Order: sequence, then structure tokens, then C-alpha cells
Amino acid sequence: MKNYIRFMLIFFFLSVFYSANISAQIKPKLEYEKLFEQLMKDADNLNKTSIGKQYTDFIVTDLDNNTIPEQQLLGKVTLLNFWFKECAPCIAEFKYLNNLYHKYIDNSNFQLISFTSDSAEDTEDTKNTSAKYDIQYTVVPVSLGECQRLNLDNNFSTNIIIDKTWKIIYLKTGGKVWVDGVKKEISILEEKIKECLLAL
Repeated sequence: MKNYIRFMLIFFFLSVFYSANISAQIKPKLEYEKLFEQLMKDADNLNKTSIGKQYTDFIVTDLDNNTIPEQQLLGKVTLLNFWFKECAPCIAEFKYLNNLYHKYIDNSNFQLISFTSDSAEDTEDTKNTSAKYDIQYTVVPVSLGECQRLNLDNNFSTNIIIDKTWKIIYLKTGGKVWVDGVKKEISILEEKIKECLLAL
């Protein structure tokens, strides 16, 4: 939770800084983007401490009312994706995550589970969002608090890969919105997934 609060405060102050400088025409947008990239690098460095650790426990229910216990992840390579419907980097990933999902759909050693912090009580809202963006993999709506716990107090979007022994082998928070950037991030995810699958 401390990491989440820290990054939210930094995002807030960067947003204020950016708005003030745009109005005053002092700093170009490029400088703000550099600050944002540095923030993401800092987050990545912080998240490296989670690599190799056991992932947290959970029992959740997906949009089709199927219960997903943590035991379902054991013995498989699992990509956990975290999003909410107003998150531009999250939306930018949907198409490419669909592609990744279909590429490995016949591999019983791989699964993709997507968590959203959109209202867990109003699943119709999440169903509408999933339909709007044609999300074809498993979607699990959970409360914001539970989403923060499961994505280890990171921001959105976040992608976590855990191996067959429930250990975290990859964690990346903050996404891109332009096509080349998104493709690069997804290709990195796929390489990590391939490595894990080969190790099974």
C-alpha cells in the first residue's frame, strides 16, 4: 500500500507540474514525458525486489461466475493483467493481449487472467466494457482494494507472470499508449512466457 500511495502522490504532483508549465509555456511536453519515464523506471526498480517471491493467495469469481482458486495456477505459467476502463494504457493492451491469448490457447500449461478494479458489485458494467473492447480472455472484477493487493500496490496497467511454483518471475507496471510501445511491451511478456514454458 505504501508503494501505491507514494506513486499516486508523485503522479499527482507531476500532473500539477505539467498543467502549470503548459499554461505558462515554460516546459515542453517532452520534458514531462521524460519525468514520467523516470518514474516508471523507479517503479520497475522497486518491483525487482518482488521477483522470485511467492505470489499472494486469492479466491475470485470471473464474469461467467466461475470460481478461480489459487490452486488453478499451480503447475502452469500464468499471466495476470490488471486494468480499469478509464486507463488508456490498459485499453491499448487489450488487442495485443487477445492475440497473445489466442496464440497459446491450445497450450494447457498457460493461462491469462485479467483483473479489473471496475465495480465488483456491478458486473454488467464490466461485461459491457469487455464486450466493447472484445476482451476474449478471463476477466475477474474485484474491488479496488483487492486489486491493489493482487497487483502488489502498483498502478495500472500492471502485468505479472508467475511460474508453475507460484513464484513471480516478471512484474511490469505502467504501459504505453502508442502502437510500437505496446507491441514492444507485449513481446517482452511473450518472451518471458516462452522461457517459463520451456522450463516446464
